[in-house]
Amino acid sequence: MKKISFTLICSLILACTLKVQAQQAVAPGQWQLSGKIQEGFIIAHRPSVVHLQRKHVKGIEIDWLKQTDGKANWHHLYNFPVLGFGYQFFDLGNQEELGNGQSLIGVIYFPLLNKQRMRLNVKFGLGVGYIDKPFNLTDNYKNQTVGSHVNAVITTGTQLRFRTTHYNQLLAGIDLTHFSNGSSKIPNMGINIATVNVGYIHCFGEETQIKRDTVPGIKHENEFTILAAMGAKELNPPGSATYGVGIFTADWHHGVTHKSKLGGGTDLFIDNSVSKRLEEDGIYVSGLEASARWGMHLSYGLEVGKCSGYFQTGYYLYTKIKNDGNIYSQLSLRYQVTKHVFACFNLKSHYAKADYFEYGIGYKI
Repeated sequence: MKKISFTLICSLILACTLKVQAQQAVAPGQWQLSGKIQEGFIIAHRPSVVHLQRKHVKGIEIDWLKQTDGKANWHHLYNFPVLGFGYQFFDLGNQEELGNGQSLIGVIYFPLLNKQRMRLNVKFGLGVGYIDKPFNLTDNYKNQTVGSHVNAVITTGTQLRFRTTHYNQLLAGIDLTHFSNGSSKIPNMGINIATVNVGYIHCFGEETQIKRDTVPGIKHENEFTILAAMGAKELNPPGSATYGVGIFTADWHHGVTHKSKLGGGTDLFIDNSVSKRLEEDGIYVSGLEASARWGMHLSYGLEVGKCSGYFQTGYYLYTKIKNDGNIYSQLSLRYQVTKHVFACFNLKSHYAKADYFEYGIGYKI
């Protein structure tokens, strides 16, 4: 999780730094069908994963993509990315203990370099995945990576495209893909896959006329948001009870560039697993006194159209359990449903160790 999170943040920072130049350009088509083959390995991020590395990982990815055309401000700010949906299939190189992995993802490619015949992209994708053979106490106890069939999937990477003819392109790239269930089922160390890939792209439809120009982005004004989200987590050993978790957050942000915001806020976490963990240490506390955890955080936000991502690092001002330390982090991905209402998906962690996922709704003023 630490490796994929670091790479993801670096990729989005690169996307933030894109500069737009005023000029006319033509894209070969409105739609693109991309197919690629992949080969790589499972990253042994912990010693208990090493024995799962049997053979190389092999896979394919098929993407159906649309070229942005400048009709929205964020197209210009991010140098006209390509976005769409993708399907991934991986032979994980260990059919006995891992089987295959599959995913459906929403994907976006941000251009870092866009020449007439060559394009260098940064990739980001998020979706849902399925692992054939998760941990099972009776017949698959050596698989300590994931404890459930269904997992969240995050993928990131770089891609170099070469245009061979007007409607055809070749591609080569490097990807990192992460499967995790956010501790809703134990174990949950996650499967991290590193691959190199080559493939082919065919473009469809009429040529897309693109006029690159500088346009307004985020206004440099104050913004206040509140959100509530819920999730679930399981404690060790596998097969133990599942506990409900939740968060109430209030944030303030101020636009600092056309794409990004800085701010801070406060979090009230409700984690019903804390009383059980305290009990194991001989401390008997129940109710809100045990489950409530309160903290303050600093926040950085990045907007891409109706979607936004927030990276937050905070400090617990109140918590009964000390095993996690006082520092916590959150990645919050949000989609603006209306002018004021947004849906959110949060990942909470301690020192790059995933704690749990949350799903919720918020309101922006």
